[in-house]
Amino acid sequence: MIFASLFASLFLPFGLQYSIPAAVAVFFLKLFAIAAAVALIEVNTAKLRLFKVPNLLGIAIVFAFLSLITFYVLGA
Repeated sequence: MIFASLFASLFLPFGLQYSIPAAVAVFFLKLFAIAAAVALIEVNTAKLRLFKVPNLLGIAIVFAFLSLITFYVLGA
């Protein structure tokens, strides 16, 4: 909350010239927009990780079979 407030105040400085109630409302709207953007980014990165799981499992299975073949070929 503190970092979002600092970000809103430093990088989105509009809305400070209004009266106190309007400025507070604009400030909370800016915080809501920042929270929505962060949530959207977090959801998308989680989806990307989830979609990579089948590829990683396939690679792991291939390496497991290669290690078994190598083990039996070398007779270790």
